[in-house]
Amino acid sequence: MEGVAIMSRRYIIVCLKRSDYPENKVFWRPNRAGYTKYMPEAGIYTAEELDQCAGSYGDWIVEPVWPSKWCSTYWQDQKNGEE
Repeated sequence: MEGVAIMSRRYIIVCLKRSDYPENKVFWRPNRAGYTKYMPEAGIYTAEELDQCAGSYGDWIVEPVWPSKWCSTYWQDQKNGEE
């Protein structure tokens, strides 16, 4: 379709080893640089980036992130709701 931007799906990574899943999730930060319990601080990864992630089998899972959640106002609202 001409003139239509196609966005690739994005994901956040949940570290099962550090989480009390599903109630209390711990997420990977951007660039695989540590962990956070706050979804707004989680890294958003493409499928290609997931291919570069290491870990033990069953150590982490991914959850899809929809485009409306990519904007900073959404993340800020989420963070304010958790504090």
